[in-house]
Amino acid sequence: QNLLKIFFSDQKFIEDYKKHPAAVSMHSACVGGLLEHVNNMLNIALYLCSEYPNINRDLLLSGVILHDIGKMRELSYVNSFEYTNVGKLVGHVTMGVLMLNERLEKLPDFSQEKKMLLEHMILSHQGLPEYGASKQAMTLEAVALHLVDDLEAKLTGFQEFVDQNPVSVNGWTPRSFMFNNRELYLSNKL
Repeated sequence: QNLLKIFFSDQKFIEDYKKHPAAVSMHSACVGGLLEHVNNMLNIALYLCSEYPNINRDLLLSGVILHDIGKMRELSYVNSFEYTNVGKLVGHVTMGVLMLNERLEKLPDFSQEKKMLLEHMILSHQGLPEYGASKQAMTLEAVALHLVDDLEAKLTGFQEFVDQNPVSVNGWTPRSFMFNNRELYLSNKL
């Protein structure tokens, strides 16, 4: 709670958090996309916590809120959605851990165990190294965070792709990069 208060008592952080996109393309690539992505993830995470009592609720929700904070340095939305130089060279995962540690300096009594677990969640939320993860998830909360992040991004990305691309008479979209260059199907017979 104290850590999140430090982040959200910073007015510039709040404004950036509310305005940043979650991506340049793929999903939630719009002003406010990061906040929408996190809000949807929080709803999914709350459900998981109600169904799986072994999940540390506070840790998972904190991880959801903080997992993509590095995108506020990785992405620019001023003139167009694009990667910043530091975004291309360092990436949001590493920058997220750096931003976490900057704030933790203001909490010298913060548990080193909690710090390590939050760092791990940020470092592993992308799932695999080829998708930007520094580590693969090794705690229940990190696994849950990765799955919730991937689920929300894929479902949002699917709907946005369908909304932005023509669907054939037979119900097929063009190929989608986000879905491994597969065509997507929409049944009109339901």
